[in-house]
Amino acid sequence: MELGYKDFDKIFAALIGGIISFVVTTSIEKRKYKRQQQKENLNNILIPFCTSIEDTIKNFEKNEEKQIYLKNNLEEWKVPLEYLIASKRVFLTKQLKKLLAEYEDLLKKFEGNLEKEYKDFLIRYRKYMEDELMKYDSCFNIYTSLNKRSELIIKTLIIYKKYFSIKDNIEKIEFVYNDDPEKYKSNRFNFTDKNMEFYGAVNYSILDINDAIDDEQKETYYLLDYLYGIKNEKEIVMEIIKNYSSDKLLNEIKKLLISIRRVSLKEIDRIT
Repeated sequence: MELGYKDFDKIFAALIGGIISFVVTTSIEKRKYKRQQQKENLNNILIPFCTSIEDTIKNFEKNEEKQIYLKNNLEEWKVPLEYLIASKRVFLTKQLKKLLAEYEDLLKKFEGNLEKEYKDFLIRYRKYMEDELMKYDSCFNIYTSLNKRSELIIKTLIIYKKYFSIKDNIEKIEFVYNDDPEKYKSNRFNFTDKNMEFYGAVNYSILDINDAIDDEQKETYYLLDYLYGIKNEKEIVMEIIKNYSSDKLLNEIKKLLISIRRVSLKEIDRIT
């Protein structure tokens, strides 16, 4: 059977129609799939990521309000960094990846800087306190020990430039008169709970100094009385920390978090 031109036209039109239908259907399916992927990305990554950023910002603001730095703060601030792992970062936009990488670098810089300033503070504060204690008992050398709470207290005052008494956290003072190992001689005072309770009781006239259980407790009382009578600690502490920069780095971190939140919300709005 021979086909005429009209028959070829019909066949050609049907073929073109089929191709167009296939392309359109495929395009629609691709858009549907892309839309579905965006929704899954939205629910599984973007919204949890944005929530993590918002929680971290709230954590910052709570600390600012209370003016305190806690032991687990740094770990809490690192939580959003879990979205830098390969299985999650692949779903973030190029801009969000860049901002989150900057956040990681800034946190590392802050952590290192705070530790450096903390150690510098310890050196300078101990020198100041030992000079003051030399006025109480002139000797060869003096060692002061701080309690475990002091690290967070010092880091808090560095970050927020807010004064806290450091001498309240001294737990031991040792006056060394001879540091020769064979002739070592010193006088050590431990600020135990009992000694601190006795100091408070005498100051509030509940007990008399002669009620001390022994000479060591009486001598510890006199040393504590001298220590708490030092008036220039605040001035010295604020002078030591005035040029520290951890507070500025912390502000940069918060500003960056706010930028990340803004970009995240914009991306969420675009998808929805």
